[in-house]
Amino acid sequence: DSNKKFLIEELNIDDDIATYLSEFSNKIKENDEKYIKENWKKYNQYIKDKIIPKGVLTYNSIILLTYELFNNCAIKEFYQKYFPIVFIDEFQDTNYIAWMLINELIGSQTRICFLGDSLQRIYGFIGALPDLMERAQKKLEMRKFCLNKNYRFKDNLEMLNLDKNIRLNAIKLDNDVITEESNPDIVLLSNQENEAKWIAKEVKEISKNGNVAILVRTGISNNNTLKIKEILDKSNVEYFYALFTDEDNEYKNFHIKCLEEFNGLIKNKNVVTYNILQNLKNNIEKIYNSEDALIKSLIKLLNLFCDNVLEECKYLNQEEKINYIRDTFENNGLRQSLEKLDEKIILATVHACKGLEYKYVIVADNEQNSFPTYMGACKDCYQGNKENPKCKKRFYSNNEPQYYEELSVFYVAFTRAREKVIFTMSKERLNYNGNSGRTVGSCFLKLKGIGYNNFKNLSDTEIQ
Repeated sequence: DSNKKFLIEELNIDDDIATYLSEFSNKIKENDEKYIKENWKKYNQYIKDKIIPKGVLTYNSIILLTYELFNNCAIKEFYQKYFPIVFIDEFQDTNYIAWMLINELIGSQTRICFLGDSLQRIYGFIGALPDLMERAQKKLEMRKFCLNKNYRFKDNLEMLNLDKNIRLNAIKLDNDVITEESNPDIVLLSNQENEAKWIAKEVKEISKNGNVAILVRTGISNNNTLKIKEILDKSNVEYFYALFTDEDNEYKNFHIKCLEEFNGLIKNKNVVTYNILQNLKNNIEKIYNSEDALIKSLIKLLNLFCDNVLEECKYLNQEEKINYIRDTFENNGLRQSLEKLDEKIILATVHACKGLEYKYVIVADNEQNSFPTYMGACKDCYQGNKENPKCKKRFYSNNEPQYYEELSVFYVAFTRAREKVIFTMSKERLNYNGNSGRTVGSCFLKLKGIGYNNFKNLSDTEIQ
């Protein structure tokens, strides 16, 4: 466990306390509400006694220490009056301890508005509550308003129909209400290498007319993703490397280092200047001095952020600017600068591109055990054998939440496209050992109304 390792090795915390704090974080990810209710006070006490003296605060403790403050009725009443209106965007990604705090912040006179989409709940792996919309509607007696128009591709009937059919399947698999096929482009290749070659060839062509995102379910830990990167490099395709998620240790540690350097540069100052931001960029480049693809990408995102933040925050006072920069680093927010890139092609995880949009999107590796992932759904589904893999396109009671979370990631992936999405898949994929084996197409592409049977089966000669 990386959290436990950090506590022991970096903060010199006793093994038993580090184990407890790490276990508490895991319980948040698992939505173990009973455990959290019974243990949050003990967690906070360890934070106050052992962690804060080290000059550190965990993300969970920021929420739970605030929650503890609200046990003081006077403090809670003050903030309920101070914030008469509570507006929360991306509400579907709220976890249980954040939900606890939200409930304390809301008083009898508070006006509240939560904006979210349950089909875009892709952070279940860090504890986003699966039934949050319904829970909030019931407990807080809220009215629900459905926004039915997608302005990203409002005049694109093909994309609108695909969007509608996936949403109907999310309500009920193979929903009888679905009457019209959406028929997106689905391309079948013989193996992973040829799939990667076709992608490299296609992005060179379509990027002439607009920006393109190649989106994958998993990052550099997946051999199929690495094959796409390898072929793009061999094909001399210029692209931006964004194969990270908010939970990747290297991605998080980069932000921690940026925050440490920034705090050092503004120590005893009450102003953030162009020179301070230039020094921040220079210091980070010296610290890392690496040719690693991820580090080079993160440094470019940092440079974009530093070059634009003062203009973007010109109407804020100095304290607000400093807090905004700190918040960006504390919340691993450099990925938001992806929208400022000059590169017309990006290779990225779905999670890295949430909230962004591109003219064209290629969703790669739409095979069993890739999208959805083995752990997300496929391990509980009948798969035949290595020589004759099968997909039953169903879920079981014990993995229904995971299946719908995978479907949510799939939905977020193709809705990054303004104009066109292309799904690619292979007859063979690379397993965790790097060996090639037979596979079948993703169950998501076989859902009613998607038009799976109209896929293009390309021969090896057609990609040359």
